[in-house]
Amino acid sequence: MKIKISPSAARGQTAAPPSKSMAHRLLIAAGLTPGESRIDHIAYSEDVLATIDCLEALGAEIRRQGDTVLVRGTDPKQAEGAILPCRECGSTLRFFLPLALLGKEPVSLTGSGKLLSRPLSVYEKLMEERGLPLERGEGFLTVQGPLSAGSFEVAGNISSQFISGLLFALPLLEGDSEIRILPPVDSRPYIDLTLSALKDFGIRADFEGNRIFIPGG
Repeated sequence: MKIKISPSAARGQTAAPPSKSMAHRLLIAAGLTPGESRIDHIAYSEDVLATIDCLEALGAEIRRQGDTVLVRGTDPKQAEGAILPCRECGSTLRFFLPLALLGKEPVSLTGSGKLLSRPLSVYEKLMEERGLPLERGEGFLTVQGPLSAGSFEVAGNISSQFISGLLFALPLLEGDSEIRILPPVDSRPYIDLTLSALKDFGIRADFEGNRIFIPGG
């Protein structure tokens, strides 16, 4: 086969495919925000549906209209005894575990397949240092807060999902917090996605060197 390509100028418009990474982040930010938010161009993968399920379990109201999602936010601190169905989504599990620590009552996260065998050492260490309980069972884990504001140190070469999970939870605490990321910082673009989503919902958190300052309240 011979193909001849001549010089030409491309013109027109095209739509980028929906981003699962950004869908998670915008849905969670909307689910933690008072009032109703609208997010367009959502593709309903199993992972995104897991995040929607967990938001509803925390008390958020979600309406799906085609590829548009309307989200009325909730206060996760009031989700006493909630059970968060993470399906098989590691992102959802890591994003929601810190949110489950905001209240004073136990919250369980469930998973199917090998989800709960995935590493959670970052959170386990964090909880042990702060005296917060974590119980593992067959197909579930149960955690209990309350998490307090403060300084958190995280290795930069682990999954950025752990850092993003903290970024969702810490602005909801009363005091200011900081996350100190030990270099090298891998997956920085995914952390930036989370910071961008938070900015859309009024949270001004950003990098200062290898630190992220998060205002509370």
